Order: sequence, then structure tokens, then C-alpha cells
Amino acid sequence: IYRRSSKSYYFCYDFNKAKLIPISKGTRKVSLATLSPDGTKVAFVRENNLFYCNVATGEEVQVTSDGKVNHIINGATDWVYEEEFAWTQGFCWSPNSDYIVFMRFDESRVKEVFLTRWGGLYPSLETYKYPKAGEDNSIVTLHSYALETSITEQIPSENFDNEYFPKIQWTASANTVAYSRLNRSQNHLQIVTYDVETKACKVIYDEKSATYVDVPEMFFTKDGKMMVITSEKEGVQSLYPYDLNGTPLGKSLNGNLEIAQIYGFDQERLRFYVQTIENAINRVLYAIDMTNEGIGKLKRLSYSKVGFIGAMFEQRFKYFVKIESSANKLPIYTLCNRQGEAIRIMEDNAEYSKKSKRYNMVDKTFGMMVTDDSVELNYWIMKPASVVTGQKYPLLMFTYGGPGSQKVLNSYDRSQDWLWFQYLVQQGYVVACVDNRGTGGRGAEFRKQTYGKLGIMEVADQCAAARYFKRLGFIDESRVAIWGWSFGGYLSAMCLLKGEGAFKTAISVAPVIDWKRYDNVYTERYMQTPQANPSGYEQGSPIHYVDRLNGNFLLVHGTADDNVLFENSVDLISALQNAGKQFEVAIYPNKNHGISGKMTRMNLYKKMTTFLQNNL
Repeated sequence: IYRRSSKSYYFCYDFNKAKLIPISKGTRKVSLATLSPDGTKVAFVRENNLFYCNVATGEEVQVTSDGKVNHIINGATDWVYEEEFAWTQGFCWSPNSDYIVFMRFDESRVKEVFLTRWGGLYPSLETYKYPKAGEDNSIVTLHSYALETSITEQIPSENFDNEYFPKIQWTASANTVAYSRLNRSQNHLQIVTYDVETKACKVIYDEKSATYVDVPEMFFTKDGKMMVITSEKEGVQSLYPYDLNGTPLGKSLNGNLEIAQIYGFDQERLRFYVQTIENAINRVLYAIDMTNEGIGKLKRLSYSKVGFIGAMFEQRFKYFVKIESSANKLPIYTLCNRQGEAIRIMEDNAEYSKKSKRYNMVDKTFGMMVTDDSVELNYWIMKPASVVTGQKYPLLMFTYGGPGSQKVLNSYDRSQDWLWFQYLVQQGYVVACVDNRGTGGRGAEFRKQTYGKLGIMEVADQCAAARYFKRLGFIDESRVAIWGWSFGGYLSAMCLLKGEGAFKTAISVAPVIDWKRYDNVYTERYMQTPQANPSGYEQGSPIHYVDRLNGNFLLVHGTADDNVLFENSVDLISALQNAGKQFEVAIYPNKNHGISGKMTRMNLYKKMTTFLQNNL
């Protein structure tokens, strides 16, 4: 439906009878079908209401009845939760399958946006609730439903400044559910437990920040005595143990290592399997043994000096597949035991490597540049296979640059962008990418520098990078372009308009143009509300710099973009036209933020290639 939601026909399969059993009556598709822990029931959402069915009898029970499109959602999340908190399932089963805790979204006060669908004799409109920066959110409440009595009760919650509920999950106790709540400014987070039997609520964790608090992951030991959460309160993402009264049980489990990803928690052995950051651009694997102290706690599971090591663990954490690559080395997949010892190589991509050589793929080279105000920035660069001494080459800089993102990574890139970059290099272009201030991999202080002023430091850093590359001796200083998508499209437009000649050309795909037009969860996390930070919103909008356009500009957007609304580009087009500026526009009817389907993506990359050839 949107980025992470869908509807489907769901069935259970009876192996004894070799029979498929539909879990929903009638012909209507449902969402989020989830088996109860005891395997006897399936809960699901249909037409904004929560249901469950008995697998053995096929009996269907309706838990809620007030669901209505664009008004009330039970058991699923609204659009902004799906987009920004990355989850759609607004319910969870208790460990003993006796209770379901679910979320209820009252969207009534949230304003609607419209997507026009073209192609029929008459266009059609689709509407959905999209809360923009500074505007009303859904009213969200939590509820518990007892299957035995069919009684629903609202979980009490104090008014926590228009709170969000980004995480809900059961502890090891059959009666206790835990949830995190976050104030609207996203600088104050609490973790609360609720006992469905005694109705008691208890705050067991409280964290505040001068900027914003990232939503923690929560892990509960099966003995019911301990909770481990993620936090960057000491500067890097770490794991911290607490008892269920909220008392700290020691320092961070990972020492001074910064955690990039958690693959899982082995309850039997009290061991975490994580990916950690090494030298910003590299990643390695570690096991963190909570039963040991000191040197025995951390065990490295990968030993490559440079590169990107990922993993896929099976449910018992007895084996995992190690995925090892670098920017210039195709992934190797190796089956390992839990100690990290290799059992066998499953795929070495040898044939793919041969084909890469046949097509004369060039390598990425990594480096670090220093800006005029002494900020160190990581970059990669791709050059033609044979750079002729004295010859000057046009440069295309690729950017994303948004908060916490990272494009300069020593991992193999399998995206279409990478293949396009290879093509451009073969046509005589140099391609480079720089991670500006505000990006990830370098701790909270580096990432949060852009708080309240998106588009200022990022533009300064990209322009400084352009000047740095021009000094390398093989770049044509009059032929430098920048391009990006989404936040990268926003940053590309800002760089051309504010860059004071650093760039001759820019391509901006699906850009945010006015942060007041983007969703409130994302925008307010980094910018506060427009009411609280009017100057930040004004200075961070390309609209206010259209009179400075002095270069070649291509603006691209899909008309059915539910994420960065097409109205952003409409505003920029109007402002540029009113300023008497000439530019190019590519509109993709009925395409969403990804601009894909049939030959659409090929059309887009050909258009961008032609634009560069004509204007760089």
C-alpha cells in the first residue's frame, strides 16, 4: 500500500489433512496475519478493525468494530508511523496467547492530502492522512484485549506532550507488556511496563536529550529479571542492561565499540550478535557474552582488516551466514558456526567477478578531505581507467546527506546508481561522493550538528568538497555537477542555488522543497516545529534562493509520491518561473517516490545522462 504495508489472502496449512484453511471469511484481503505463540489462533487486520480466528474451527472473532478509512485504525499504524518509525503492525500477542495488546489511531483531526491517478477518461483521486510539520497528529491509545472474557481495556497513559508510541512488545512475563513513549519534540523518551492483570503502569527508563532521542531497541531475558536497551546517551550507539525496576546493571555491554546493527539476542546463552563500526566506513561482527566480564565479554567473529561484514543468523543462533565484501570485492557468503568458524563457502560470486572484469568495471578509491574550517569528511571517487596526464575531466558528485545516512561505505554496491556511475566513468566522467556533517557512522556529536538547521552545514560541506576535487589536478573546474534523490534531491537543489558557483549543473529527484510540507515525525525530530524554529525552516528551503539560480537545473518528480509530495516540486516550479529562471522538468505520472515500473527507471537514467551530456 505504502512503503511497508500490504494486503493479502492468508491461509494456514494442515499437514495431516493436506488442506489450506483461509484465516479470513469472504473474499476480502487482510493485513498483518500473525500466529499466536501457541499456534492455535491468527490475529489480523481487515478494513481497519482487529480480528482473530481459531485455526482448528475457523471461527472468526471481531475484536474492534469502529474502524473506518481515514478516521479510525485498530491494530495497524497510520501512514507517518509506517514511514518514520518503520513498522505497520500495531498489535502483539501475549506469550501465553491469552491477551492481545493493540494500538488505536484516531486520524479524524489529521488533514488529508490527495494523489491524482491519471490514465482513465477522468482522473481519480486517492486521499490519505498526512500530518505535516507543525500540524495535528493522530490521537493514539493503547488497549489490551482478553480473549477469555472478550473485554477490551484502555492502557492508562499520562499526557506526555502529544506522545508517540514507537515500540510495543511483551516482556518474558505473560502479564507484562512494555512500550516506549516519546514526546512530540522527540527529546524525552520513557519505557513503561503495564500489567494486564493488576493494571499497574511503571516507568522503568527515562532519557532526555538537548536534540533528539533515538527510539531504543528493547530485549528482555526469559527469566524476567533483565532488560537490555540501545542508547547513544554516551555518544555512540550501545547496549545497556537494566533490571525491570529501571536500575542500571553496569556499563555498556559493547565498551567503546559503536553498534551499527543488532542481529539478535540468544536467550539461552545470554549473548548478543552485533555488527559494529570500524573506522566509520568498515563493519565487523562481534558476539557480546553477558555471562562473562572484561576481556571475555566481546568476541570478534570476523577478521578482515577492511570491508563490510554482515550476517544472517538462524533462529537458534547455532549457525550464521557471514556476508563479506568491500567496495571493490563482490560478496562472499560463508556458513559459520556461532564461534565464527567457517564451515563452507556457500557462494563466492566467481562468475560475477569474471563478468565485472569483462565490462571493465573501475574501483572506488576512498579518502578523507578537510574543509576550510577543519572538518574531516570521508569520500569515495571513481575515475576513468586511464587518466591522461594534463587532461581535465567533468565531475559528477552524488549526494544523499540526510541525518544518520551514510553513502561512503566500504561495501559492495549493487544498486542501479553504481551501474550508472560505471557507465558515466566509461564515457569520461569522474564520479565522487562525500558524507557531509549530519551523516552516520561517526557518533552522535557528528550526526546531530545539523539539528535545527537542515541544509546549512550540508551545503557548506558539499561545496567544500567540490572545491577540494577541483584542486586534484584532473577535474575541469567549469564542469562540476551534483545530483541526488529525496534528501539528496533537496541537497542538490540547495547546492546549486546557494553554492555560489561551486556547481554548474544539478539534478534533483523527488526533493523536499519546503520542510513545512514534509511529515512531522521526521521533520520535527531534526528541525522542531515551524512555529518554534521559523528561521530554520526559511533558511533551509530552496524556495528562498530561486533568484540565485545560475546554472543548469533538472527537476524530477513522480505525481503519485506519497512520501515527498509532488506539491514540493510544484512550489519550486512556480517560484523559479516567477523569478524568470530557465530550467528543465521531468514529470512521471502515477509514479511514487521510487519512480519505477516498466521502462520508467530506464527512461529516467537516460534522461539524466542526456542532461549531463548537454549541460556539463
